[in-house]
Amino acid sequence: MDQLKQFFDLFQRRSTRIPVVIIIGLVCGIVVSKAQVFESLNIIAFPVFLSSLIGLPVLIWKSSSEGRPALRKILSLIGYFFMFSITFGIGDSISESMPIANERKIRVQIAKQESAEAAKRNAERAENERLEKIKSQRIADKKAIEAEQKRVAKVKELRQYDLSMSVRQISSEFDRNSARAEDQLKGKRIRVTGYAGIIDDIPFNEKAILFQMTDGEFLGGSVRCTINRSDKSYQRFNKGQSMVMIGTLVGEELGVRFDDCYFP
Repeated sequence: MDQLKQFFDLFQRRSTRIPVVIIIGLVCGIVVSKAQVFESLNIIAFPVFLSSLIGLPVLIWKSSSEGRPALRKILSLIGYFFMFSITFGIGDSISESMPIANERKIRVQIAKQESAEAAKRNAERAENERLEKIKSQRIADKKAIEAEQKRVAKVKELRQYDLSMSVRQISSEFDRNSARAEDQLKGKRIRVTGYAGIIDDIPFNEKAILFQMTDGEFLGGSVRCTINRSDKSYQRFNKGQSMVMIGTLVGEELGVRFDDCYFP
């Protein structure tokens, strides 16, 4: 106890010296300021602050020599508190100013990181868009191939026929016995030869064309077929031109009528 008392008495005598108080205040100010940023330092900062501000002066007072005047003790403590408060504030200011450079570096790093992340996101977005375009193009190509395959299959189907007859032969069959001709020929795919007759619009139906074939005679027989206007094959023919048509005979109604017509 005597050694401890001697230590505190020595510290009390030296505590009013400016260098010692400056070190105590600066250290305490820096630690307390840092504790505001790093919560883990609160375990250290709080005891350091209390011991520097209250505990240490109390111990100094109690450990002072009994023969020392009380007024001098009070003046020493006032000087300690005065110098401590000044240096504590300086330490706190220094601690707050020190991170500025680090904060700038951190901000620069954050900005670089954000820029890199933004560039990465843009690159990923661009890559996703590129892949999406490729996917869309593949889907479109697949649909186009499928459509072409269907068209080719349809053309191949339309090119098939069961019989080959001229317009004159068909007309003669229906003239001799319409019911018998319909029984024999209805639903058959027939390759018909003859001449282009009327090629005209159908009233009240803008999407269809009436295509007529004749046997070449002025008052001879004829057959007809209704085709879609989108089928531009009718544009190849002129009235009176020799031609071939493949179609399915569906019956006699205002003339012999064909469907699903194809013009080779």
